[in-house]
Amino acid sequence: MALKTLPYDSAEYLEDDQAIVEYLEEALKIATEDSDPSFLTVALGTVARARGMSQIAKDAGLSRESLYKALGAEGNPEFGTILKVLQALGLKLSIKPNDAAALSSSYSLFPTPSFPLQCPQAVPKERPHAAILHAGH
Repeated sequence: MALKTLPYDSAEYLEDDQAIVEYLEEALKIATEDSDPSFLTVALGTVARARGMSQIAKDAGLSRESLYKALGAEGNPEFGTILKVLQALGLKLSIKPNDAAALSSSYSLFPTPSFPLQCPQAVPKERPHAAILHAGH
């Protein structure tokens, strides 16, 4: 008698927030290591299906069809689409160094600006960190 198999769908096992976070963290790790952003895109599509693609599309301000296409195996979504989907899922993107030792004490992403600080444009109160980004211009 032949062995009967069934299709496997990760979306069926993404039942809570912790499972989703772990799934996407692992997908991001693999996508980064393999230089394959589509791996993360497909994983994000799997999470969207687990949460309900129609609702995620609505919350992200996209059509269901365009979201399926963007997050499918052949999709190539814009970064803005990824951010919208993450927000609709109640998730946020975080950046951290690969190796803490890789960032030496002599290098800083945000060097201390010299004073007086002269910004070429006003910085909104809700984004005070933007002043550092404008300090060098």
